[in-house]
Amino acid sequence: MPAGYVQVLEEYLHARLDDYFGVVERKEKITQQMVSILDKLRQDDPLIPPPTPYVISAKNLARLLAETGPLSDFDNWRKLMRYVGLNLRTRQSGTFQGQNKISKKGRKLLRKVLQAIALPLVKRGCLYGDFYHKKKDKTKMPGNKAMTIVARYLLRRIYGWYRSGEAFDEQRFFTCRSRYEKLAKAA
Repeated sequence: MPAGYVQVLEEYLHARLDDYFGVVERKEKITQQMVSILDKLRQDDPLIPPPTPYVISAKNLARLLAETGPLSDFDNWRKLMRYVGLNLRTRQSGTFQGQNKISKKGRKLLRKVLQAIALPLVKRGCLYGDFYHKKKDKTKMPGNKAMTIVARYLLRRIYGWYRSGEAFDEQRFFTCRSRYEKLAKAA
């Protein structure tokens, strides 16, 4: 190759690398701003759950709250599901009764954020790993449908976690209230 052409390619590569590192730096600054805003929100509303390792990071919690707004605005978890677009709907007309499906009428970006939060939790040995792989392997459910179910469960649990104001407890996370109370009394 001619020397001038190589020089032009090198300059182009350096310019693209500078752009890439600039984007990475801007993303890191925005993440820090989001986490600082989350800290301020947690001072105003102590019910907002703290970031918990292996469950939800500060960045993802900030992204979730940025999309939902204050969780106190929702009277119950069903209204939150409807807002997100993860509520179930049945297509029906007259005597025709269709299948239950996700409505997808809510916030698309919020569903994307929930999927991003749920993705690391479905690995084997993680919080929802056994649940996800049981749905996928034993019931032969497609992966995207199983991920949507995990996202629904996770959103419902996060809302319950917010309403309770308690610290994260993995045993409580997968146990109904009455059974948890019986186990707590027995211990």
